[in-house]
Amino acid sequence: FYYQKDPEKEKKIVLAQKVSGIEQAQISNLLNIVMNEMDVYENELTVSGFNFMLPFADGAWFKYRFYIIDSTQNNQEEWVYHLGFAPNIKGELAFLGEAWIHAPTFAIQKIELKIEKNTNLNFVNDFTISQDFEFIDKKYWVKVKDRSTSGVSVTQRKNSKMVHIEKLKIFDKFKINQGIADSIFKSKRIYADNYRKKTDEFWSDNRQEILSESQNNVYFLIDSLKTTKAYKRYTNIGRTIVTGYYKTGPVDIGHLYNMLSYNPIEGYRIRLSTRSNRDLSENIWYKLYGAYGTNDEKFKYGVELRYKFIQEDSKIHEIGAIYKDDYQRFTLANTDANDYDYILNAFLRKNAFKDLVYVKDFSFYHKKEWNSVLMSKISGNFKQYKTVSGLIEFKSTQTDGTVKTVSGFRMVNPKIELEITPGAKYLYADGKRILIRSKLPRIIFDYTFSKKGFLGSDFNYH
Repeated sequence: FYYQKDPEKEKKIVLAQKVSGIEQAQISNLLNIVMNEMDVYENELTVSGFNFMLPFADGAWFKYRFYIIDSTQNNQEEWVYHLGFAPNIKGELAFLGEAWIHAPTFAIQKIELKIEKNTNLNFVNDFTISQDFEFIDKKYWVKVKDRSTSGVSVTQRKNSKMVHIEKLKIFDKFKINQGIADSIFKSKRIYADNYRKKTDEFWSDNRQEILSESQNNVYFLIDSLKTTKAYKRYTNIGRTIVTGYYKTGPVDIGHLYNMLSYNPIEGYRIRLSTRSNRDLSENIWYKLYGAYGTNDEKFKYGVELRYKFIQEDSKIHEIGAIYKDDYQRFTLANTDANDYDYILNAFLRKNAFKDLVYVKDFSFYHKKEWNSVLMSKISGNFKQYKTVSGLIEFKSTQTDGTVKTVSGFRMVNPKIELEITPGAKYLYADGKRILIRSKLPRIIFDYTFSKKGFLGSDFNYH
C-alpha cells in the first residue's frame, strides 16, 4: 500500500485473495457498509448511519465519564496510562471502552470501543472496534492492527437471525518519507497474476499472524462441506428454484418458469433457455432461448452477449448486444417486468393479454462505472413492431383528417444515461451492483432521440 499526503494519493497492490463459501455477494464488504473507517483522533465515527462521538473528541467531557484504571511501564520504562470511559447517559450515541495512553507523547497506544446493548442501530445488534499503534523511529505513531466486528440482523427484530462479520487488518514493513514515483499512482488498485489461486503453503508463509484453531476449522468445515454430495444436490436444487436455471458444468439450462405456458395466439408455448456461468468464462457471458407455439407454428428466439472488462474493485465495465425476434407486450416494452409467458402470468391470469405485438428488437450498449459516484451507459436500439390480428391496433391521423390503421412501424433511437450518486456504498454480486447507502440525493439523467428516415425510423422525437 502506497500513500502520499500532499497532494493526497494512494495505491494498493493485491498479491493474493482467498474466499471460502459465498463469493458472489462479497459478504466481507458488509462491514464497510456498517461503519466508516475510524480515525481515533477525529470527533465522530459513523456506524450504520448514526454519528457517534469518539472519546477523545472536542467536548467529549460532556458525553463521557473517564476513569484511570491503572498505570504501568513498558519495555522502554515509559509510563502508560490505562483509561476506561463510558457514556454519561445510557442510550447516548457514545461508546463504552478502554484506551492505553503513552505518557511521554500522550498518544493513543491502543483503544477498544463497543456500543451499549440498548443502543438502537436499526439492523446492527452488536459492534466493537479495536486499534493498536506502534512508535516507529521514535518519531511516528502508526496503526499496526485494526479489528472490527459486527452483528447484522437479517430483519429489524433484535432477536432475528444474524450475520456475524469480523475484519482484521494488520500493517507492517513501514517505510516513511521515502520518495514515490508519480508512475506508481497511475491506477489506484492492481491485482497480481493468479491472485485468487494461491496455495495453502503461500498463506502459511505470508500471514502476519497464524490462524487460530477455530479460524482454521471454519475454512476446513466450509471447504469440506462443498465436496459432499448432499451439499451439491441441495445447492443445485435451491439455485434452480431461485434462479430458474439448472447448472450443468459451464452452462445453465432453463428457464424453469418459462418452459411451458399457454396463450390464445401461440397455443401451448414451449421455451428452452441456456446461458453461460463463471465456469465457462469470467469475461464473456451469453444467454440464448428458443420458443415454439403449437397454434401459430412459429419459431421465436432471443440472444444476448456481454463482454466484461476486468476492473479495479469489481467496478462495472462492459459492452453487450441483444437481439429478440418474438412476441412482446406493447405496454410493458420498456420495463423489467416478467415476460408474458412467465408461468404465473400464463396460468393464473383470468383474461388473455390484449396488447401482444410481434417485435424484432436489436440493441447494443457500453456501460462503465467510472468511480463510486459516476456511471454512464451509451446505447443504440432498433425496433420493428408488427401488430397481431385481432389484438391491439395502431391508428394514425393523416393531414386530411382521415384515420389510417397501421400494421407496423419502426423506431431507431440512440440513448445516453448518466447516474450520479455522491457518497454511495455498494455490494457487487454477479456483475450487478446493489446500492446500500448514499449520503446525498441520487441523480439519474437520460436522453434519447429518434430522427425520421434514419435507418427506416418512422418518428421524430426527443
